[in-house]
Amino acid sequence: MSKSFVILISTIVVVILVIGESLAANEPLIPKGCDCLYTQEFDPVCGNNGVTYPNLAILKCADKCAKYNIHQMHHGPCKA
Repeated sequence: MSKSFVILISTIVVVILVIGESLAANEPLIPKGCDCLYTQEFDPVCGNNGVTYPNLAILKCADKCAKYNIHQMHHGPCKA
């Protein structure tokens, strides 16, 4: 195999792993079985439950499927 082919394959593997990790990071924020569309844009918002969501769409998705009302308290991460 050529060196450039090995580098190409390695780069593709790394990109796939990074994308998969990014998608998995949002799973705990959204209840199991909740099916909604959202982007991977990072524009954090703080929910009234003290959880920082990566963006408003993910907060709204969590709200849609949560057993209680989740709404945005403010733009940006929640304060510790």
